[in-house]
Amino acid sequence: MEIAKKTDLIVQPVGASRDDLLPALREFNALKAQGINQNKLLFVLNHLSTPAEVLATQEYLTESGYPFAPFYLSERASYRQAQSEGKSVGEVNYTSLKKQTQKLTNYLLKQIEVLK
Repeated sequence: MEIAKKTDLIVQPVGASRDDLLPALREFNALKAQGINQNKLLFVLNHLSTPAEVLATQEYLTESGYPFAPFYLSERASYRQAQSEGKSVGEVNYTSLKKQTQKLTNYLLKQIEVLK
C-alpha cells in the first residue's frame, strides 16, 4: 500500500475474460478503498483478438468507472516470441506491432506527466 500511495500511476494489464477482469477490478476497488485516487489507476487492455472483443471490454470497463488506455495490445504470437528472446514487446519484428506498442507507451508517459 505504501508503494501505491507514492507512485504516480498504477497500470493494470487486463485481458477480455471475466477471469481477468473481475480480479483486476477487485484489486482497484481495494486500492480505492484504501484512499488511492482513482485517477492514478489505469487499465491497459492486453491480449485482445478482435475489434468486437476490444469494444466489449472497453464498454465493461467504462461501466466500472475506472479509466483505461485508449490503446491496447493485440493477441499476437510475435509479442510472445520477442519476450522469449529476452526482448520487450516494443522490440517485435513487425512495424505495425511496433507502432501499436509505441502509441501505448507514449500514452502512458503522457499520463504520468499529467499526474505529477
